[in-house]
Amino acid sequence: MIEKEVDGVKIQTLTGRTAIRYGLQVANKNSDYLCVCFIGSEEEQRLYLKEERNHTLFVMPPNQDDGKPQLTMVNYEKCVNELVEKTAEKLKINRKNILVFGYDEAATMALYFTMYFHYNHAIIGDPVVMAKYYIFQQNPLKPRLKTETRIDKMFQKMYIDNFNQPNIHFYSGSNSQNYEKEVKYLIQVLQEKAILKSIERKRNVGVKGYPGFMTKHKNILMNQLTCEEVIAWQYGHKVLAECLLPEYLQNDKTIQYAFYFYQIGKNDASHKTKYQDSAQYRFVADEGGSYFVKVFIRRGREKMTQNSSKFRITIVEDF
Repeated sequence: MIEKEVDGVKIQTLTGRTAIRYGLQVANKNSDYLCVCFIGSEEEQRLYLKEERNHTLFVMPPNQDDGKPQLTMVNYEKCVNELVEKTAEKLKINRKNILVFGYDEAATMALYFTMYFHYNHAIIGDPVVMAKYYIFQQNPLKPRLKTETRIDKMFQKMYIDNFNQPNIHFYSGSNSQNYEKEVKYLIQVLQEKAILKSIERKRNVGVKGYPGFMTKHKNILMNQLTCEEVIAWQYGHKVLAECLLPEYLQNDKTIQYAFYFYQIGKNDASHKTKYQDSAQYRFVADEGGSYFVKVFIRRGREKMTQNSSKFRITIVEDF
């Protein structure tokens, strides 16, 4: 059943005894990866909508009735796992290519889900105690943690065997007080379990730093074709342009580049090249003005483009 649509993604409710709300964004091209994004609010969904090259499953918090939780955590996580497995099977995604994401409370849920069900990768940011969105019915056999309990206690006793170790990529943008009281203890637990693959600390930046961290590590894990920046400048009589790749792509010899130089105000390129192996190009300009460079990048069937910033070419004539 479709409840509503958020930014083009239809939010549905999984039918059955346990109702799970979710949304599925199917990639615009064939993809070997499924991104499972736990979100606390609909606004958080926008953190993950920019990338349409991969299938994305948005998992909503459990329903509440007048502020009272309707599900136990055991029921919720079990049904979410079934949803993820069925979605992956439908899209023909290998389980090792499922990536789990979350920020704030959703990060805590994503981390727990990844560790409990032995998924390979999680990219999370600023996990906190689940007290607003991800709250569950109390299980008398397994009491829920109190909100004042430190977050690391939730993960301390979780068992991780040597054959199913997840790789956790951890972003922290919280203030110093929160880091000292909460975050550093969780980091210690993940380090002790040998599952903390990478960590980035940006004090007081908050959620603003998470999308860049998430995109960087997602691209690395997927070995996706991407470009960090195209730079162009004039040096003497020559114009130079360079396509800067992320570190994980710099030794990839299968990537090719075609450089198109456009003068501002003109539709056609004033100078262009065929595809070449070098990420750098230079030529002698014969007309001054404001320009930008558009680089066409390809690797096999993968293709993308990236523009440089505007720059000025000055022609000096000899008298």
